[in-house]
Amino acid sequence: MDIVKLKNEIDDFDIPKKSITLFWDTLQKYRDENFDEYHKYFKNDDTDKFYIQISSISLELGNWPDCNYNHLVSRIPIWYDNIHIGDYLVMFTLDGKIDDDMLNIF
Repeated sequence: MDIVKLKNEIDDFDIPKKSITLFWDTLQKYRDENFDEYHKYFKNDDTDKFYIQISSISLELGNWPDCNYNHLVSRIPIWYDNIHIGDYLVMFTLDGKIDDDMLNIF
């Protein structure tokens, strides 16, 4: 497998930027739709207390052994006020389109 080619495709699809942007959009939607629950985890509602950075982008071969549900998956650990409070995952099709995302708060 040519890792350099895969990394170039990830960059060409702008997956890192899309992942970070989608995280903030999803967090805002979570805040708007689940206000009380959101404030249970993010008490001060202070975006300066968030630390997010992509920890990995991986190739996931789904529906093994047929491998007909494959994705590039970006993983963003969510740190708030110096506490690892959850993870955000974005699943992209192999041509760079957003397929699904998941916000997990511990």
